[in-house]
Amino acid sequence: MKINETESHPSFIHRLTEEEIISIQKGLSSRVEKSHLFQYEKDINVYSIPILMSKEEHESLSEDCSEILNLIMKIPGTLFENDIEAYLDLLGYDSGEKQLLMSFHDFSSSDCWFSRADLIESEEGFKLIEFNVDSSVGGMETGQLSRIIQGLYEQKLKDYHFLDPYEGMIKEFEELFSKLGWKKEEKTIGIIDWYPDMLEYLQDHKNLARILMENGFNPVICHQENMIKKGNELYLGDRKIDILYKFFLLSDAKKSISHLTDLLHPVHTSDVRMINSLYTDIYSNKGNLALLWDARYFKTLPVVQQNLVKRYIPWTNFFTPKSTIVHRGSLISLKDFVCNNKDSLVLKPIKGYGGNGVILGWTVSPEEWKAEIEIIMNRDEPYIVQERVESIPKELPYVKDEKVEWLDTDLNFGLLLCKNAPNGLFVRGVPKEANTLTNINKGASIGTALIKKI
Repeated sequence: MKINETESHPSFIHRLTEEEIISIQKGLSSRVEKSHLFQYEKDINVYSIPILMSKEEHESLSEDCSEILNLIMKIPGTLFENDIEAYLDLLGYDSGEKQLLMSFHDFSSSDCWFSRADLIESEEGFKLIEFNVDSSVGGMETGQLSRIIQGLYEQKLKDYHFLDPYEGMIKEFEELFSKLGWKKEEKTIGIIDWYPDMLEYLQDHKNLARILMENGFNPVICHQENMIKKGNELYLGDRKIDILYKFFLLSDAKKSISHLTDLLHPVHTSDVRMINSLYTDIYSNKGNLALLWDARYFKTLPVVQQNLVKRYIPWTNFFTPKSTIVHRGSLISLKDFVCNNKDSLVLKPIKGYGGNGVILGWTVSPEEWKAEIEIIMNRDEPYIVQERVESIPKELPYVKDEKVEWLDTDLNFGLLLCKNAPNGLFVRGVPKEANTLTNINKGASIGTALIKKI
């Protein structure tokens, strides 16, 4: 599906004057600072105008992404007959990572699934280039950003609304407590991250704790070093922890496998709940997009789901030394194909975060491309090769030194889901001339996306 720009529903508001843009940008910067948003990225640029989407388009996009996530979650059972170890081997997990993941695989349906589909709008419609599944998924603060933007524009955006990811989270916590017969004042939610790395993101944890407290819950911020296990229970000091809201990643956990396995044993043996267990890391693995295209899995899907994969998922394949593909009716080496088609391909580590290790073929010389291919072929870290998705650029304002420059911008839409229901929408962008990844760690800007009410 595509966002249709029409006179009745443009994809952003009418072009503002330079004075209006500068005024809004100043107000935006001030309110973002007072709200303590993006504390870990102090130099981040925030777009002063929102991207707009119709209610029907947002609903359709959310339903399709939810269905794709369901297809990914069915891969282990359908393609591997629940041989989880074989599945993890293919996805490139080492022995330590497998130990942790295998210990949690029975808890794959853990409470309150949070996920984010990363999408690019191309001439053919939206393409899903990554799926991130975790309770620490980026973008949760975009509800607060959208609220600031609406306040600055007042009546100009009265026909649009937004989904606050934290409101979706609170709703799920309340439903969980109701289902379990728990009283908020009697239970403690442990916001757990990895020490000392968590210190960089401590303000995010404090914001989450504040929101939970405002809604009647009892949160504490904790980590692997200050929590203790007593029998089948977890404690922070003298406070018993009933729910773990996990922020740390699998790459953190593998630093202390035995300690963490022992510490989290109560999740297996008692009523301690974990929001998005460690096992959810496998659904963020980019190798799953290659498996959606795998003929053995693809042919098991009904036609409507096959069409969904074709429509949303760019061609993706595991990039291994002996791989072959059928190209123009002939069986050829995948390595040769990749070498000869750099301008239309991307190489990505299948377990990468933050854009690290991603190589955009069209941004490097033929010599650099071939050198990178040789490096990848001789390292243990698995990669995928993915078809390039060219975005339809949007002209957005950039303010510097009280001057406004409108630049064609490549946007990446972050569509958030909570238990597969719509839970937020935002964008990240870079000027097209920058020719780089739309990733915050790589200098991308962030913006809000609003949805028409009717």
